[in-house]
Amino acid sequence: MGKNIINTENNFNYLLGRVLFDLSPTKYFFIYMYFIFFIAAYVYGFYVSEYGGITPFAKSMVLASPQLKLVNDVAFISELIIFLILILRYYFYGLNVKTKYGFKRHERQLQSLNSGKENRNFVTAMGILFCLGLIGLRYGVFVFLESGNIPKIRGAIKSSELILYLYMICGFILDLIFFVITIFILELRKHI
Repeated sequence: MGKNIINTENNFNYLLGRVLFDLSPTKYFFIYMYFIFFIAAYVYGFYVSEYGGITPFAKSMVLASPQLKLVNDVAFISELIIFLILILRYYFYGLNVKTKYGFKRHERQLQSLNSGKENRNFVTAMGILFCLGLIGLRYGVFVFLESGNIPKIRGAIKSSELILYLYMICGFILDLIFFVITIFILELRKHI
């Protein structure tokens, strides 16, 4: 038949995972770090009776418990720390040689499949802007704006705070994926 593309080292999914693992001190370090901060803030929130919040979003959640405000702020700060560690490790250490070689093979494979000349630099630049824009949109609405008192958020807080906790966790995972994709595209631009 042909070469199994799932097991090749120049597969997109394999390279995306390698980017995350090359920038992590240990496997899944950043996910464990986020959950440790998240759980510690959640447990500590039981003992906090009056917490107003640091971010404008947490301050504007009128109906929220101090525990939810604390977890929201700690989740944001831990995400910020994780993304700073990721970007600093990328700029100071870079990626593994094996991963860089996989990018070169991936790019050669794409160039052999595409016979026409495309403006791939423009496409990669737009991909970077799109991913960073999605991350910025989430932070803009749920951290830096005073949107904690809009009817949808108030309804979620009245029904169950679990929805907002799940949103924080899913938002972190999506932001981590978008951030790794951004670094992936930055690395891919070097080989175009």
